[in-house]
Amino acid sequence: MTEINEKLQLKIDAVKQLLEQIAADYSPAVLATSYGAEDMVLMDLIAKFAPQIGIFTLDTGRLPKETYDLMQQAKKHYQLEVEVYYPDTLSIEQFVTHNGPNAFYDSVDLR
Repeated sequence: MTEINEKLQLKIDAVKQLLEQIAADYSPAVLATSYGAEDMVLMDLIAKFAPQIGIFTLDTGRLPKETYDLMQQAKKHYQLEVEVYYPDTLSIEQFVTHNGPNAFYDSVDLR
């Protein structure tokens, strides 16, 4: 078990160093998150080792309830401000009026 812990710690140390280098060399650096499993690991590492790296997400208004729940849980747990970007309401209304609510499934052009 000790060998596994030592290997894990080496990987954590390498990631910490990489995140610190990213923050120093590419400021302002940001993570785009969709709250998937991999993104949550990165969010955890950023919160612990490089909180100067920003985090943002896109809220399409069509996300599953579980995603919104996780967004809230992550905000409480990590005490991080994740910047949320939303689509322009007027543009969405016009698109849905002309094309329907699921038109983006119909063609690449409507995406």
